[in-house]
Amino acid sequence: MVILRMISTAGRCATGGPKPAVAAIETFALGGGLELAMVFILLFWFTFVRAFLIATPNTRLGLPELQLGIIPGLGGTQRLPRLVGVGKAIDMMLTVQILPAEDALRSGLVDAVLPPERLLAEALKWALHIASGRIAWRRTLARTDHVGPVEESLKIIESKRTQYKHLLKNVPHPAACLDIVQISHI
Repeated sequence: MVILRMISTAGRCATGGPKPAVAAIETFALGGGLELAMVFILLFWFTFVRAFLIATPNTRLGLPELQLGIIPGLGGTQRLPRLVGVGKAIDMMLTVQILPAEDALRSGLVDAVLPPERLLAEALKWALHIASGRIAWRRTLARTDHVGPVEESLKIIESKRTQYKHLLKNVPHPAACLDIVQISHI
């Protein structure tokens, strides 16, 4: 419980704090790792460095929690739809879809795919550009460009309930995941 409070506090600081945030991911960001990357990444003695997410060609990203009988619990149900759209986010969560970096780039989950040798230097460069105002700050929870109007999001969620009704029959966590996505868009 203490660790969850610490992560929650750090997430609030990173998404509402004064320092730019760029998550640099070289290999995997799955489950809580992706949820943290959507918020921030810790570099250099707790200096928060996520407004943007940069990956390498070998990076794989996803929220596979439902496969474990749980739901994304560190904000993935709220942040992922804002980055990739409500329909794509639900598909990713309910089917436990792991995206390769290029697919994540096309869907809007990552902002750039770079060779590993350039990853850290580019992340630091982006952070400096954000801090200087050359690149605009982006707060994941404030984004609406992939979400659309509330009514449209609710229709998509109900459509996905119908599409995935076979998953909702025997276990409660897929329905709980959809409920949380819906609540976060009302």
